[in-house]
Amino acid sequence: MLCKIGEVEVWRILEIHAPFLTPEELWPGAGPDVTAAVEARVPGGLCPQSGRLILPVQGFLLKTPSHTILVDSCVGNHKTVPGYEDWNQRSDTRFEAA
Repeated sequence: MLCKIGEVEVWRILEIHAPFLTPEELWPGAGPDVTAAVEARVPGGLCPQSGRLILPVQGFLLKTPSHTILVDSCVGNHKTVPGYEDWNQRSDTRFEAA
């Protein structure tokens, strides 16, 4: 369980945790110090080989006393994302299994 808010349990369901974009690509208007700012605030948040941000993509399961609610905010499989090996044409069952 990630946390509990009142009577609602919040569970994180991880799909992928992998490098995607560089800080400059994600925040093009942030200025030349954006990578240094990320490194200072999120230790280990950048892939040492590519300089890309390591991003979690996840859904959430909310358990209330009377309902179970799935919030599917994930990427899914079989998407074409050239240049991003971990994300391109993904085909795994991690999210469904969790």
